[in-house]
Amino acid sequence: MFETNELSNYLAPNERVVWQGQGKRRLSATSMGGAFFIAMFVGFALLFVLLFVMTSSRSRGVRDDDVVPFIILPVIFISVGLGVGIPLLVMGRRTSNARYFVTTTSALILYPPTAWSGSRLTVLPLKNLAQITLSENRDGTGTLTFGQSLMAGYGRYGNSWMLDSTPSFSNIEQPRDVYQLIRKQMTEA
Repeated sequence: MFETNELSNYLAPNERVVWQGQGKRRLSATSMGGAFFIAMFVGFALLFVLLFVMTSSRSRGVRDDDVVPFIILPVIFISVGLGVGIPLLVMGRRTSNARYFVTTTSALILYPPTAWSGSRLTVLPLKNLAQITLSENRDGTGTLTFGQSLMAGYGRYGNSWMLDSTPSFSNIEQPRDVYQLIRKQMTEA
């Protein structure tokens, strides 16, 4: 499936990879939230530009003081929308391209390099792992979340973009089998 040569520098001498995978879906909740944020704030900016055009064409006696909000507000909306939305899109892309590994002693999440930073590896020792949450989707994929996010609400439909901040194997195939494998490795570790 993947080349594990790049992991050899991070593995202990007797540690070996027992499972590897990648998320099935390419669009994460974080990137959808970023796209929605950009669309919403650019939409507000366009609304103010449209209001400016409509009010300036109807009344000829418009003062310069009346025009300033219609110029400043779209710039603010666009800058906030892009300033928050683009990092969310980048973070969501990076999360959706992550590769996941289960070794004899740990769970590894390898994030690919981006234009701004190199690759990132998250190592979760199975011996000290406090909580694993398994959530399954209708299409047979699922997510294993390691630990609990203080901001996330758990429930039937509790997965939100805030869960992307906690380490997780997102949208992997056969999540129950991977969960059982991790539990087995936890007892052996």
